[in-house]
Amino acid sequence: IADMELAKLPATADGLAAVSESEVLWHIAVLGASIRYGEAEVAARSEKLMALVKSALGDERKPVRRAGAKLVRRILMGLTVPYTRDYVGDGSVTETLKRWAGVGGALLGTEPRAMSLHTPSEAEMKMVRELVEYCLTVCNDCSGGGTDSVVHTALALCKSLVRGCAAVFPDERTDGMGVSLVPNELGAKIIDQISGFLLKLCPVLVPPVHPIESTEKVGRPKLLQKALRVCADLVKGGWRPEVAVLLQSQFASRATGMACTQNVHPESRHRELSRVWYYREAAVVLNNRLRERVTGFKLEGRRRELASLICSYLLNENSAVRGTACESLRSFLKVHYAAKPILMDEVLLPLQQKTVASATGITPDTANLAEAALSGFSEAAKHLLRATCWRRGVADAVKVAMSILEGVNAFTAEGRPQVMPTVMRLQFDLLARWFAVRTAHSVGDVPAAVERIKVVLAMSTTPGTHWRTKICALTVAGTALRYMFLQGVDDLDQALLEAWLREIVEGLKPEAPRQLAAISVAELTCALRAAYKRPASTVAKAVLAVVSGTPGFLDLAGAAAASLHQGHVETEGSTGNQADSVQVVVDAVIGSRRGPNLSWTRASARNVWARHTLLFQSIVAFRYRQKDPNIIPDVKQLLARLQQQPKEEVEDHVVFVEVVGGVFRAARRWPEAELDQLWGALGPVIADELASVQQESILDWQYTVRLIISGTSRRLRLPKDRPSEEASIRRLATFVLSPAGGGKGRLWL
Repeated sequence: IADMELAKLPATADGLAAVSESEVLWHIAVLGASIRYGEAEVAARSEKLMALVKSALGDERKPVRRAGAKLVRRILMGLTVPYTRDYVGDGSVTETLKRWAGVGGALLGTEPRAMSLHTPSEAEMKMVRELVEYCLTVCNDCSGGGTDSVVHTALALCKSLVRGCAAVFPDERTDGMGVSLVPNELGAKIIDQISGFLLKLCPVLVPPVHPIESTEKVGRPKLLQKALRVCADLVKGGWRPEVAVLLQSQFASRATGMACTQNVHPESRHRELSRVWYYREAAVVLNNRLRERVTGFKLEGRRRELASLICSYLLNENSAVRGTACESLRSFLKVHYAAKPILMDEVLLPLQQKTVASATGITPDTANLAEAALSGFSEAAKHLLRATCWRRGVADAVKVAMSILEGVNAFTAEGRPQVMPTVMRLQFDLLARWFAVRTAHSVGDVPAAVERIKVVLAMSTTPGTHWRTKICALTVAGTALRYMFLQGVDDLDQALLEAWLREIVEGLKPEAPRQLAAISVAELTCALRAAYKRPASTVAKAVLAVVSGTPGFLDLAGAAAASLHQGHVETEGSTGNQADSVQVVVDAVIGSRRGPNLSWTRASARNVWARHTLLFQSIVAFRYRQKDPNIIPDVKQLLARLQQQPKEEVEDHVVFVEVVGGVFRAARRWPEAELDQLWGALGPVIADELASVQQESILDWQYTVRLIISGTSRRLRLPKDRPSEEASIRRLATFVLSPAGGGKGRLWL
C-alpha cells in the first residue's frame, strides 16, 4: 500500500502542485496509516519518504503542509513506537487465531498471542535523526515570525516531533534507564531548540504584557493558542507510550461487554478481549521501564522559561488565549507538581498587584480589561491554590488571601470602577477555595503573619470599604488567628484580637448584613469556647475585654440569631433566602460546604440551629467561669422579652428554645444550690412559653431536651474528674414531667 501511494505522489521542487488538494490529502492519509506500524519497512523507503515530506512541507496549500507535518509524526511513530507489532503479523492463519480467538481461545486449543516489543535498529535510528534534523531546521528558520501559513507549519512540525519521538526521546535527561532500549541522544536537542523557537515566537504573535498595559490590539491569538499547547506537550513529553488511556478506555469498557462490535453479534465482545489483555501486558512492561524515570523535573533552565511564558498569558484580554494558557498550565503542573508555590509567588501574585495598582485609572471603556485580568487570575490561581500555601506557614497563606482581597477591594470600594458581578463571584469562589485547602502544618513565621493579619483587618475598617469585602477580610483574619491558636500559639497579640473581635461583634447589630451576622455567630462561638478551654491565653483576655465592654451583649446575640431565622428554610445551615455572591465564602467558613469548620452537629429539629444553641452555651459557660453575678438576670430578661413576642414572630420563639438549650447545657455541672437558683428564675418563664406552645414546635423542644442531656460531643463516657450531671438531669426531668412545670408529659422522649 505504501509503495502504491508513493507512486501516486510525485515529489518535485514545486511541491505537489501537480496533484489536486483532495487527492493529496487522501493519499497522504492512506500512506500515513500504512507506515505507522512499518518498522524496518519504513527505513527501507527513507529516500522516497523524505522527498515526499519535503515536497508536502514546501507546498503552497496549507492543508497539504499540515498533512505533511502529520506524515512526519506517522513516520517517527512507525520507526520508534515499541508496541507497533500488535497491529502487524506474519499474515498466517495461526497468528490470526491467536489475535482474535479471545477468552475462548484456550477452548479451541489456541494459545494467547505472545507480546513482542519493537526496538529501533540502527537503520531506523539513522532515518529518525535525519528527519529530526530537517524538521528542527525548518522550525528555526521561522523563529522570528513570518506569515500565518509558515508559522502554522512550523508549530505543526514541532508537535509532530514531540509526539512522534516520545517513545525514544521523551525529555532532556540522558542518565538512567530510558523509555526504550535506545539511548536518549536527541532528547536534549529537541527540548532546547523547540523551546527556544517557542520563546522567540510567542512574543511576536501576541506580546506577553498585562492587559491594562497593552497598547497593541492586533495579534495572532489562534497561532498563540497552538504554540501554548505545543509548550505543554514539550514539557510533559508528548504522548508517552504508557498505555494508561488505552487501559481506561478499552479495558474497562470491553471487559464489561461494551465493545464497539457488540451491535453486530451478542458474542462479538469476546473477540476483542485478547487485544485488551495485550494492552494490559504492554502497560505493565512499559511502566516498569518508566519507573526509574520519575515524572518530576527541576524547574530550571528551559522549563522555567516555558513556565513563565505560559503564565504571562494567563491574564490576556482574549478569553480563548486565557483558557488555553490555563489548560497548558494544568498540563505543565502534572509534571512540575512542586512548582505551584513558586509560580504563585513569582508570577501570578505580581500580575495581580499590577491589576490592583491600575484600578484607579480604569474607566468604563477599559473596564473589560480589568475584568479579563481578574478572571484570568482567578482561573489560574484555582490550579495553583492548593494546601501548599498553608504548608509553609500562616504568613504565606495570608499573603495569597491578601492578594485576592486587594483585588476585591480595588473594584468594590466606594468611588471605584465597578466590574461585572460574575467576575467578582470568581474572586469569592477563589477565596472559598483558600478556606477549603486549609490543612494542619507548621505555623511558620508568627510575627510576619501577625503583621499581614493587621493589614487585612485594617482593610475591613477603612471607610468606604464594601460590606462584602469586610466579610471576606474578617473571615481571613479569623481563620489565620484560629489556625495559629489551634497550633499552640497562646501569646497572640491581644490588641489585634480585641480589634478583630470588636468588628465581629459589630456584625451582631440589626443593621449588619445577614452574611456578616452568620459569620459573627460562628466566630464568636469558636472564640468563646477557645477562651473557656484556655483561660490563661491572650484569647481569653481579649474575649473578656470585648464581651464585658459590650453593653447588652447577650441581647445582641439573641437579636442576631432571630434575624438569621427570618425567612429561612427549615434545614439547618441555611442562612436565608438571600442568595448573594459572597455567600460561598460564608458557607466555606462556617462549614456548610465541606467539613465542619465552625459548626458542630446538625439539629434534628424543625427550626432550631445547633450553632445558635452552642453560642448561648458558650456565652453562659464563659461568664460563669468569670464569676459574673449577672448571668441569671440577663438570661431571664432575654427569655422574657422573647416570650412576650407575638406568636406570628416565629423566629423569636425559636431563639427562645435555643437559649434554653444553651443555658441549661452550660449549667449541667453547676452545684445544686446554683441550679435551684437558675430553675427558680427561669422556670416560670419557660412554663409560660410551654403553656402556649404550638404543635409544630414540639420537635424543637424535644431536640432541646436531648441536647441538654447529651450535648454535641461524641464522648460516650464522662471523665471521672468531671462533676456529675445527675442533679441537672433530675431537675430537667422533674420540670418536663410535672404539671407544675407546664410539661404535662407532652415532651416525653
